[in-house]
Order: sequence, then structure tokens, then C-alpha cells
Amino acid sequence: MLDLIPRIRSGRRRPVAARSAGRRILVWTGRILAVLLGLALLGAGYESVSEAADARAYPPPGRMVDVGGYPLHINCVGTAVQPS
Repeated sequence: MLDLIPRIRSGRRRPVAARSAGRRILVWTGRILAVLLGLALLGAGYESVSEAADARAYPPPGRMVDVGGYPLHINCVGTAVQPS
């Protein structure tokens, strides 16, 4: 019975090939964006781990002192002669 009812087409429809080509472009764009996002996250993680390892391996010379509530890094080297 449903086969006897005429179908009404509203507007123009693109050919099937055009729709599938557009869909393929969207799928590939999504894949490329996913790969780029994955690489960015991987790089951020690597940078964080490397920065922590470098901080442990190469501590700054000198010492931290408190100057009015602000930390200040001081690296004093050599000897000083007091003026008379």
C-alpha cells in the first residue's frame, strides 16, 4: 500500500557521488585533525617529562634567598674585600 503513495521530492538533491566525496573529505579531515591533536599531546607530555628530568639533572648554582617575601636566586662567586 505504501508503494502506491507518490513520493514528493523537496528541492534538489546532490548526486550520490558528490555526497560520498564530501563525506570522504570530512572523514579525512577528521583523521588528520585527530593525528595532529595526538602528536601535540604526545609532544606536550614529552616536554613536561624532559623538563622535570633536566631540573633534577642540572640544578641551578647558588641558593635561593628571601628578599621581602620574594624569592631571589643568588650565585655569589669569588672573594670580596671590605673597603676600609
